[in-house]
Amino acid sequence: RFSGLYELIQSAARVLHEDPQLKMVIIGDGEDRQRINAKIVELQLEDKVICVGRIEYDDLPSYLLLGDVAVLPFLQMDVTEYAFPGKVLQYLSVGLPTISVHLEGLESTFPPESGFVFVSSPEEMMSQCIEILNNKELHSSLSILGRQRMEEMCNWDTQVAKFFGALEALK
Repeated sequence: RFSGLYELIQSAARVLHEDPQLKMVIIGDGEDRQRINAKIVELQLEDKVICVGRIEYDDLPSYLLLGDVAVLPFLQMDVTEYAFPGKVLQYLSVGLPTISVHLEGLESTFPPESGFVFVSSPEEMMSQCIEILNNKELHSSLSILGRQRMEEMCNWDTQVAKFFGALEALK
């Protein structure tokens, strides 16, 4: 109910119909799937929005690499404001430029120059997607920055050093 996918599909319909190359892939499952599927049918987007459902974790990188941009269209509400969806780490790790609505939980972890683009609405999200897709330099830059951020955040030696540094600061 709070994923924002329903709203994103509604906002994306015109752009998806206009661009024969553009497709949206939704990976995963959830309580809002029936409503999302009904919206896809209502907007005649069955050939443009592909819902693959839940997939095995080991297969996830292969599916993510099918995409060019990842999106997190969460609705901005109390339950999402401080959310930190783990899928963000997966998106950036495979080099997908990632666009999210403004969420404090993500913005506190992903500063500017980290492969992330923050937007305020589904319409702005679609606009940024198109901009990234049409600008190879921007796409490449965001992809590299995201991978670098993941290498920094997920490096065991770096994290252990930070942990011990924090302990030292407490003495």
